Amino acid sequence: VTPDHWHVKIAVEALAAGQSDLWTEVVPMTPAKAFAGNIQVFSVAAPEVFTQLRISIYPDGGISRLRIMGRLE
Repeated sequence: VTPDHWHVKIAVEALAAGQSDLWTEVVPMTPAKAFAGNIQVFSVAAPEVFTQLRISIYPDGGISRLRIMGRLE
């Protein structure tokens, strides 16, 4: 049996260039394992250019590292 704090979910929202308050969900709530050295890759195809990201963790928690890479095509 794994502890409840190992069953976490993450979601990512992004703010498009020129926007001040309209956040767009780019990664829906997705299961992740806590303390597992997660390497999760998500592809996001969107017509907007995003300048800021907001990550949410359920239940409440923290992240030690987050690497974001992007490219314009």
